[in-house]
Amino acid sequence: MAESNRRLSLVEPFKCYRCGYCCRNLVTESPYGLVGMFLMPGERRLFPKTNIRPYLAVGMNGPDKNIAYQYAEMVCPHITEDNRCKIYDQRPMTCRAYPLIEDARGIGLCGDCKWVQTMRHLLPFRLTKIANKSMIQGYIQIISLIRRNSIRRGWIYNLADHQWHTWEEMVKVGGGLAL
Repeated sequence: MAESNRRLSLVEPFKCYRCGYCCRNLVTESPYGLVGMFLMPGERRLFPKTNIRPYLAVGMNGPDKNIAYQYAEMVCPHITEDNRCKIYDQRPMTCRAYPLIEDARGIGLCGDCKWVQTMRHLLPFRLTKIANKSMIQGYIQIISLIRRNSIRRGWIYNLADHQWHTWEEMVKVGGGLAL
């Protein structure tokens, strides 16, 4: 236990190394299929309309109401050559939450993030030790949006087949986080 506490106290708050990985790999294979970067409804305005696709919707017999969107291109249009964000103060909640991601095990840290790789030797540690206020607020907003709209009876749009799938179907197939 003492060793675990010592490790926790050594973990530094997240510091972006500006490697660009997170901004240049926006479309990923997830527990739910191929998905782009998650966008809250108000964040669509930050990206070209032609590259926005629906992501989450609710409806009893089909996707009647979109509640979240996704940016469907691999590279963010706002990243500069030196890996800086042109809209840093307005960046989407997904960006604010990074390196927190959802994968088949639930919410965790992105193993491809350079900062996470440098801190790997200090594992295990609690996410709250590295998560800054912006990260936590971002994930709370995303999860609140999903829960408010009864996503358990919802739909998710898969970029691979360009089809809507029920949330239940995708969770069964991918073993993802059931909210």
